[in-house]
Amino acid sequence: MMSDKVQRSKVVQAQVHLLDGQGKQLSPSAHRFVEVQVLPATGHVRVAPKDEAMHFTVKGVELGETTVVASVTFGASGASSDPAPIHVFPPLELEPRNITLIVGAKFQVKTVGGPLPGEPVEYVCGVVDIVISAKCSTLT
Repeated sequence: MMSDKVQRSKVVQAQVHLLDGQGKQLSPSAHRFVEVQVLPATGHVRVAPKDEAMHFTVKGVELGETTVVASVTFGASGASSDPAPIHVFPPLELEPRNITLIVGAKFQVKTVGGPLPGEPVEYVCGVVDIVISAKCSTLT
């Protein structure tokens, strides 16, 4: 289990769960008998094991789409997960970064970057006495 998106140069956590033939999760004591690898399909992400068993970090390296696959081996036997898609996106930026509004004026904020186009962005203003933000990126 992991996020299906990661910002470029940021890290998300991934965890592998081992299941038996009936789909039940194996006991953590069984983890010491198997070797688990999480491999990306392309260089868009970098995967590294963490100190804990079955935990990995996934770092966004290049913008774009890729998949990761977890594979487990036990002696000569092995199995792999279905590919898990992951989207590496640029940082979300608001343009302009600063603005001064005259009382009663409105301004439409432009977003650049962020997750997949069309994903909703929620605008929240920390100081509600100064400005009101609408969900559609309009400041008043």
